[in-house]
Amino acid sequence: MGEIQIHPTVEQQTSYLISESIRGGGAILVNQQGNRFFNEMETRDKVSAAIIALPEHYAYIVFDEHVRAKNKAADEYIAKGFVTSASSPRELAEKLGMDYHAFLATLECYNGAVEKQHDEQFGRTTALRAPINEGPFHAIRIAPGVHHTMGGVTINTDGEVLNVAQQPIRGAYAAR
Repeated sequence: MGEIQIHPTVEQQTSYLISESIRGGGAILVNQQGNRFFNEMETRDKVSAAIIALPEHYAYIVFDEHVRAKNKAADEYIAKGFVTSASSPRELAEKLGMDYHAFLATLECYNGAVEKQHDEQFGRTTALRAPINEGPFHAIRIAPGVHHTMGGVTINTDGEVLNVAQQPIRGAYAAR
């Protein structure tokens, strides 16, 4: 297998992929300290690398009721128990064990970027749809995970798996 595709937002207890439509719908990523740390709309590999580089190696995807109402996948995540919800940013920060003041400053900064349609902090140019200010507020703890492999094992026309010298491995077969 030559390469993998990594997905940046995977719920880690179940390895369930959290749809990019949540980020694209206006969510942000914050670290355990309550701070945004990267442009959420960057490519999967770059967002994944930024999360992996965090000391905790995970992040939270944070969104509000406005994003939830426009994204059916969010209801699925709530039903599966992946989502921590709270009536206010303070309550959400407390539930997640993060500094409320840092989290509130993050929301204020992001909401200002939405209002100006310009993210000075991380250069996000897309999906600045709406401020995150409509309760309840939601978060899902995520980290990158392997989405799928690309390439796979090499086989011959008889379905035999080949080694690096392109010779059949005795007793090893694979389907196309």
